[in-house]
Amino acid sequence: MPRRGIRQSHEVSIQIADFQSTYLPGDVIIGHVVAKKAFGHGPRTDQTVVKLRLFGRTKSKIVSGSQEKTYRGQAVLVDEEQCIFRGTVSANSKHSFAMTIPKTPQPGVAKTGDSWDKDERGLRGIDKDRNFLSNTQEDITKHSLPAVFYFGDSRALTGSVCEAFVEYFLEATLACPGVSDAKATLPLFIRSHSTEKPVDYNDYSFNVKSFQQITRSERLLPQNRDKKMTFRDKSKRLFTPSKVPSYSYRVSVATPPVIQLDHPAPVPFKVHVAPIMEQNKMICPDGDIRRLPPIELVSVDMELVALTRVRCPGTLGDHSRDKETTYRIPIDEPIALANYNIPVVVQGDLKGPGDEPRDLSERANEQTAPGGSPFLEPNSLHVAVEGAVVPEGLIKHSSFQPHEKGQYFLGTPLDLGNNLDVRLTETKSSSLGGRPTTFEKRLWPSFATYNIVLSYQLVWKLKISCVGEIHTTEGRANVNILPPSEAQGAGRQKIGQDAIKDYEHLTAALNFTSEVGGFLDLLSV
Repeated sequence: MPRRGIRQSHEVSIQIADFQSTYLPGDVIIGHVVAKKAFGHGPRTDQTVVKLRLFGRTKSKIVSGSQEKTYRGQAVLVDEEQCIFRGTVSANSKHSFAMTIPKTPQPGVAKTGDSWDKDERGLRGIDKDRNFLSNTQEDITKHSLPAVFYFGDSRALTGSVCEAFVEYFLEATLACPGVSDAKATLPLFIRSHSTEKPVDYNDYSFNVKSFQQITRSERLLPQNRDKKMTFRDKSKRLFTPSKVPSYSYRVSVATPPVIQLDHPAPVPFKVHVAPIMEQNKMICPDGDIRRLPPIELVSVDMELVALTRVRCPGTLGDHSRDKETTYRIPIDEPIALANYNIPVVVQGDLKGPGDEPRDLSERANEQTAPGGSPFLEPNSLHVAVEGAVVPEGLIKHSSFQPHEKGQYFLGTPLDLGNNLDVRLTETKSSSLGGRPTTFEKRLWPSFATYNIVLSYQLVWKLKISCVGEIHTTEGRANVNILPPSEAQGAGRQKIGQDAIKDYEHLTAALNFTSEVGGFLDLLSV
């Protein structure tokens, strides 16, 4: 499915002043339409018209291999034309223009493309951000203008093909009665607006998923911590589990709802353990969470999974195709050697001043509890309920009472993303101690339009160990991929118009590098 490429004819060309590698909605493009030679002939040359058109659209194509049928779809986003000169056109004449890129799809132009109703099929169990937009039932001026995009997928075994793209281009036309029109085209790489500065991930409510785990082992008791498990011990755990010490807890994973590409800070990925206190009386009779056995992180796997959805109109309804693409996030740091203990985070309340421990055994527990100090560690107490205030000064550990509706959280989650320095750009991912992984396909920001949707999920798998017992926890959460902030993108190099020799070559380069300077070498060959 061809895109509109670069065409500078013998009669006419387009020249842009201060040509940019990318443009934003709302930018004004200033330049000239150049007539390379006198255009038209005969008595009507004074009726020659020089026009400039800005056109933007989304196109989709689905080929059903089994039925050998092809379906195509299109949605026009922008179609704006200016008459910049009328009269006799002489050789080497320049005709100036100033074309403003709209900030939203233009009302009225949808009729030149296909009509797209709401996505009735949708995706079960997945939010609306992964559904198509409508240009018939919604106010399109409330939709964002999508950035330039390309997707292609073919399956050799079935012969099926799926292709979709978003494109924008300028088209200059010389028209004179009695003479064939002369045209020139120049594609524009329009990107979406981003935030002025890098986002603060702490401003967002994280997606939290919790998974209950139960560890059963004689090693949960302090006196058996180093005990070698016999066949009898293992059989007891299998046939009489109620007589084996158990530790019940929830592993909670918090992921950000947004990830910004090229962000100067690592991608946050927080993990903590919340013990189920009422079920842990056997191994923690005094309720002191410092006595609970540690839970170690053995390994972690992370991936970003893109879901590209494409649809085309058909006789009885829309035809659609969904395709997942995996972007690996390398975690090469030897997690086990790093000795990452997943911290315990418990919700609870503080006892009043009249509730201090009175008997000697309770005071003894304070002094001998693991961790040494009878006081809470600084900054380990956090507000869980709006309006609560963390007391100043030293707080005794024994004054904290676990309660599922308490005003405070005791403990701080482990930000594994920060510790492992997990980072994402448009072309690669990286982490501490590992080589950056270059993506086979460019990582485009999330967007949704009438016949194309691109959305993402962060997928993870954690392997944890408690007293030698291994458990696996895995899950996924929706995440919105934001383009680099304007501040991050401001330092990117500019590209001159003369560097653009071939549209396909430039697009291929964009698929493999986000640094404009990086693909200049590709274009110069």
